[in-house]
Amino acid sequence: MQIKVCPRLLFLFLCLMGLSLKSSNALADTLTVTNTGDSGPGSLRQAILDADAASSGSFIQFNIPTSDTGFNATTGAFIINVNVALPALAVSGITIDGTTQTAFTGDTNTAGPEVVLNGSGRLMDGLVINNSSCTIRGLVVNGFAGNGTLDTGGIKISGLAASGNRVDGCFLGTDAVGTTAVPNFNGIVISGGAHNNLIGGTTAATRNVLSGNKNDGIHIIDQGSDNNVVQGNYIGADASGVHALPNQQSGIGILDGVHRSVIGGVVSGARNIISGNTNNGIFIGGISAASNLVQGNYLGLGADGATILPSSPLSNGVAIVGGASGNLVGGLMPGARNILGGNNGSGVVIASSNTKANVVQGNYIGTDVTGTRIKLNGNGVAITNGAQGNLVGGTTPAARNIISGNGSGFWIKDVNTSMNQVQGNYIGLNAAGTLAVPNTQGVLIASGASFNTIGGTAAGMRNIISGNLIDGVHIVDKGTSDNVVQGNYIGTNLSGTAALANKGAGVTIANQAQHNTVGGTVAAARNILSGNTQGVFLVDKGTDSNIIQGNYLGTDVTGNKALPNRDCGVAIWGGQHNLVGGSVTGARNVMSGNITDGIILAFDSTLNNQVQGNYIGLNAAGTSALPNRYFGVAIQGSSQNTIGGTTPEARNIISGNARAVLIVFAGTQGNAVQGNYIGLNPSGSATIPNGQGIVIWQGATNNIIGGTATGAGNVISGNRQDGILIIPNGPIGTDGNQVRGNTISHNSGSGVHVVGDSRGNSVRQNIIVANGKLGINLQPDGEPDNTVTPNDPGDADRGPNNLQNFPVITQVISNGSSTIINGTLNSTPNSRFDLDFYRNTALDASGYGEGEVYLGTTRTTTNNSGNGSFSVSVVGSFSRQFFTVTATNASTGDTSEFSKAIQASVTPRAVRVSTTISTASASVAQSSIQLSFSRLDSEVAANGEHYFVFINGHAVAVQSVAYNSARQRITLSLEEGSLTPGSEVVVRWQDLQDAQGHLVADGSQPLTAH
Repeated sequence: MQIKVCPRLLFLFLCLMGLSLKSSNALADTLTVTNTGDSGPGSLRQAILDADAASSGSFIQFNIPTSDTGFNATTGAFIINVNVALPALAVSGITIDGTTQTAFTGDTNTAGPEVVLNGSGRLMDGLVINNSSCTIRGLVVNGFAGNGTLDTGGIKISGLAASGNRVDGCFLGTDAVGTTAVPNFNGIVISGGAHNNLIGGTTAATRNVLSGNKNDGIHIIDQGSDNNVVQGNYIGADASGVHALPNQQSGIGILDGVHRSVIGGVVSGARNIISGNTNNGIFIGGISAASNLVQGNYLGLGADGATILPSSPLSNGVAIVGGASGNLVGGLMPGARNILGGNNGSGVVIASSNTKANVVQGNYIGTDVTGTRIKLNGNGVAITNGAQGNLVGGTTPAARNIISGNGSGFWIKDVNTSMNQVQGNYIGLNAAGTLAVPNTQGVLIASGASFNTIGGTAAGMRNIISGNLIDGVHIVDKGTSDNVVQGNYIGTNLSGTAALANKGAGVTIANQAQHNTVGGTVAAARNILSGNTQGVFLVDKGTDSNIIQGNYLGTDVTGNKALPNRDCGVAIWGGQHNLVGGSVTGARNVMSGNITDGIILAFDSTLNNQVQGNYIGLNAAGTSALPNRYFGVAIQGSSQNTIGGTTPEARNIISGNARAVLIVFAGTQGNAVQGNYIGLNPSGSATIPNGQGIVIWQGATNNIIGGTATGAGNVISGNRQDGILIIPNGPIGTDGNQVRGNTISHNSGSGVHVVGDSRGNSVRQNIIVANGKLGINLQPDGEPDNTVTPNDPGDADRGPNNLQNFPVITQVISNGSSTIINGTLNSTPNSRFDLDFYRNTALDASGYGEGEVYLGTTRTTTNNSGNGSFSVSVVGSFSRQFFTVTATNASTGDTSEFSKAIQASVTPRAVRVSTTISTASASVAQSSIQLSFSRLDSEVAANGEHYFVFINGHAVAVQSVAYNSARQRITLSLEEGSLTPGSEVVVRWQDLQDAQGHLVADGSQPLTAH
């Protein structure tokens, strides 16, 4: 029989008697713990047993007097020592609320919860929830060592029925004040398909401190353990949030098929402080650990967002490994940003094969909460061990990560680590993008990683990789291949208009990395690589077959303003078959405005590289100079490289530089400079001069400028000094180089200038015309510049090109269909010589001509006395044009200067009168010359173009010609002052015809002026 009493009186009575209360009505569902005993009436164990026996949820509260033997007066905590595993919470809706102890006895422990459950290191779980809608609040749970498996701990929520449970306001793994570790194996375990549970909350009162545990602070495991939420907790920090109290493995472990966990959140108060842990802040691992969300947390820093909480040497902020996929760290929503700083390993690490499709967006990685101060991670983001298809960043501003202040901003490494994308991030800058917050390296791709993309061609994919202590991007190691760096600003500010320099190269490719691409052939693939030491640096033997295309190197984003790299645009210091530019549309690099060179190829392991289709020293439009201050192209100690090519698309425009091309040092051999415009605009219609055109120097040998193939010739024109300058290094000659098939014109110096003791340099089959000095100038030591070097008998002298004697043309006769050139050569006895013939429309100032049109080649052999002769016929009648010839020793390759120019005469068609000179005089006073002929048959069409006057060996202009038919006299008027007493005058006349076109006179007359 049931006796009815007042429930309130019964409650008070039972409390006084130290009994627990159980009732079927609303008030009877409240169970009170009144002592710290491990069993019996008033104990927590009994309350749980009673709650499990009830048909619906019970509320377990605490009212333990301070007189209880478990009360610690020092800490103000009531300690329940659990000797045998407590029963699980097996009924839905059970609440265990330790905060009620405060309500009954006051806040005896101001630093934390008043009620402590201590397992004393025994192999058991603390509290276990096997059903739904249960709450554990306001307890310290420590000292539960588990049962020997990984899924054990202070609080365990387990089983498919375990949903809608929550744990808040607890300390798990610490002492009562939250400053000293009293470890559980795990702080909280969620396993066996437990789902939709909440750990923590968004207020300070709901915050758990999960620190000091032997394994993880929170351990979520097993298929179906989904949709659990962890918010507002301190995990790995002490109760102050600014001192480390590490869990010995991870702050949170999410394993083996767990889906859709939410760690943190975007609302106010959802942030977890997950810092100071030994291995990882958050570990997401195992196949099918997917679609988990990490947002709004501090990982590595304290609650102030600035203090680094010390961790182990290899600790990571977030680790996603072992095939985990589709997880999101950060996000696009306001408040989704994680702050990942102070981790000795990486801010985020994504590792292992099949770890794919994970996304890292919108975070600060390596800085404090303001995004302005360095909070060093070992690496910002590391993608390793075969992880594939992951995305860091994105195409919207909200997706941007700030990855700054780390060792490497990114570290992508290992074989099969591929198809990962890095997009839209600031790497080395503050959050505003205005100042450097340097990583050591911006992006490091190493150890065989392949097919990864840094940047991209779509809108918003651009990374700003600037301000780093070494390189913007560093690609290294054998097997590291097929990676793409495109569409980025590297070394500049956000707008690409000013330098924000990386102290090393913009991009370095090193140590046998191959087949990587910097840039691309569409405009959106263009990198701006400016403000660095080098724009792109390829280094080490075996660094082969990389491609650099479509970039601006040394300019701002417009391509019109210099934004110099402190050294050069591109440096290749080792490696073969690398391509800089190319012959396809869009491959052109603009390498201009740099402090030293546009591009340099150096050292003997640098072989067979191609530099094609670039603008070097010009703005992007090719309309004006943007000089490299040393050379456009420098080749130093490297061999068999090609600058240009034989198609118009392969042509480099190398103009506007201090010097266009340098080929220098012993061992620099077999390089080809072909098909380029050097000193002109891209259309070849106007000059944009370099200082020197091409300089071959200090022992460089057997290089070729131009060539015999169609399109191989360079156009070297309009430069302020020599077209080509060949210089030795003291006794070490710069020998055996070939200058062939080029157009060398309108340079202010010589066309080709060979000085010192350089030998065997062949200058053949070029168009050399209208240069300011000699067409070919062999200048021995001590000889003034622009001096025709005289022949010597037997050609035994030494000097540039062994001072090869030039041929002597004795006669050029032109008729209606051909022109015959006769002459002699005196040179080395019993030797073969190739004679190259040229014609010119005008005589140059030296009288030794140039080579406006190449006519052809013949070979002659000298006799024992060193004498040879030649007679060649060329198709066409070239009357009144001037002919020159050079000699090249077939054995040594030495080419002479041009011969003295001889004008072609015309074979008489019908000479009706034998006409000779009768008198001739040169008048100083009248500045004129008179020629009287013995007989002129008919009126002569006196044409001043047919008369040539030389005074003391120099040609002077004939001002006018007058013919006196009565006296048969021709008067040549010269510029006033041309003649001085004693001047040696030679008058030549050719093709002097009568009115019917018959030849009347052809000859010359020496005079002395009076």
